[in-house]
Amino acid sequence: MADAPDSKSGTSQGVCGFKSRLRHHWRSSSRRFRGRLGRLVEITAEQVASVLVLSPQGRLDSNTSPRLEERAFLEISGGTTRLVVDLSAIDYISSAGVRAFLAVARRLKDPPARLVLCGMAPSVRQIFDLAGFTAIFAIEGMRDDALARAAGP
Repeated sequence: MADAPDSKSGTSQGVCGFKSRLRHHWRSSSRRFRGRLGRLVEITAEQVASVLVLSPQGRLDSNTSPRLEERAFLEISGGTTRLVVDLSAIDYISSAGVRAFLAVARRLKDPPARLVLCGMAPSVRQIFDLAGFTAIFAIEGMRDDALARAAGP
């Protein structure tokens, strides 16, 4: 039994219109994917004594991490030398997000400059552990401990 050609593509629909369903599924899932990629990270800044606290919210991936990096660079070029990044509102971080922190740390390499990360969710901490970056970065569990460490002597 021969399959009837599809009027739009000229290809066979197959039994029960499988190709049509597959094409529809791909289109709808790609729309959901594009929607996730379009979401920007929100970043709030708060000055606490001599320490600037940046608090990103959402996902840090290849699409959103440049925004965090640019914001940190802007603050550093404005004279900030002690920086805490509160990651308690980050639910996902990719290697691009970790790379952004490496770039910020390089900018703050001269003493007395300091970068301290805090408030990592277990899934975010796991990424830093697997990459071996927990030995590179100053990481604290609580924001108050991070502020104390960044203010330091």
